[in-house]
Amino acid sequence: MMKKWILSVLAAILMLVVVSLPVYAEESVNSAAAIKFKDVPVSHWAYASIMNAAGKGYVKGFPDGTFRPNESVTAAQFISMLILSLTEKDESGVVNWSKDTLDRIPEHVKSKMFYGVQYKFTQGSPWYINYVNIAKDFSIINNEFEGRYIEPLTRERTVGIVMGVDNYLVGGIYNSYANLAVSKLKDFTKIEEYYRADVGGGMIRGIMTSFPDGTWKPKKEITRAEAITIIERINNKSIRNPYMPVMTGVPYSDVPFYGYTDLQRLVFTNAEMKKVYDTLNSTLEEFQGSYLSNSGTLDYYKDEEAKEKAIRKLFYFEDFTDPEQYYDMGINFMGNVYFVVINGKSDSLDRTSETLDKFLSLIFSSNDAAAVRKLINDNISTANRTLNIKKTIGKREVLISSSGRNILSVAISAYQDK
Repeated sequence: MMKKWILSVLAAILMLVVVSLPVYAEESVNSAAAIKFKDVPVSHWAYASIMNAAGKGYVKGFPDGTFRPNESVTAAQFISMLILSLTEKDESGVVNWSKDTLDRIPEHVKSKMFYGVQYKFTQGSPWYINYVNIAKDFSIINNEFEGRYIEPLTRERTVGIVMGVDNYLVGGIYNSYANLAVSKLKDFTKIEEYYRADVGGGMIRGIMTSFPDGTWKPKKEITRAEAITIIERINNKSIRNPYMPVMTGVPYSDVPFYGYTDLQRLVFTNAEMKKVYDTLNSTLEEFQGSYLSNSGTLDYYKDEEAKEKAIRKLFYFEDFTDPEQYYDMGINFMGNVYFVVINGKSDSLDRTSETLDKFLSLIFSSNDAAAVRKLINDNISTANRTLNIKKTIGKREVLISSSGRNILSVAISAYQDK
């Protein structure tokens, strides 16, 4: 009897889920003016978001005329509502990604993930499977919800989904900056480490904010009203409430993120690294070839043709099996090392010689810079074989290596004595 009772309860719950799951409402009730919920008065804090969401049709209420704004939301429900909020229905009734969504996403992302791909914006078996599969296709989720899709969703698990979507729409947010924001929360140690950068990112983007008491409450289950508010903020930047960490004394620069108009804030390991980045970035136009500043990396190319080939290969995945490396040199400033890669072609080092010497002079004395440069000169011609040289120069660790692909890698500690 107990087993049958449990099965009956589960069946009832599933029926309730299906009744309230985010499907497109009939056109006769699909306008905001025609929608009213008994338990969502105009004075409700989420009234505007709920009405807007219901008007769009990606969520609806229950047969008794209620919305039940304070009920918890499952992972399946949230993922489904979120995916559908990014779509629209055409005149023939076919659901696809909305024009607004596509307009916000760079061309190189659309070329890989959107063009020529048919996604199923319909219920499957179980009802949420098609929406979950879309989320997996975009790496918004992996397998963290397996067996848990109909469990109530916590705030920290929600923000993991949220940032996975927002990074497509706005561009990635650097962990170094996000972690700075999350560290200011009174209860940040209660947030699973896996989600901390997402929590900080959600605060900075103004999608999921902290509470007035300075906590974030990561284990708190989100409600239907909260879920809709979050989804509306994802779709409308104007209603977000961004949090800006105090940056006094913090070494940072706002750097380009390829394909996106907004600059992203990169927090450097120390003030020296910021100075080196800013100096080299300010002299890019003096380079005789072509260049690309992206995500804290400065790349140098022979000409525009070589740069374009690199971009098509790196960002559009065109000819990604092509073994040719089209850059002359790249310098990466993320993390606690300066990471330099130099093409082993005979003329690549010649073209980037002035820039490389400038870089070395910013972190080494003249004698130590000359010693590092000699190591590079002596080994660039052997970059087509396996190489691993480790030395301490100027109290910095210097590692010169090659995996035999005609690329010489140079890693230099951003700290002395480390």
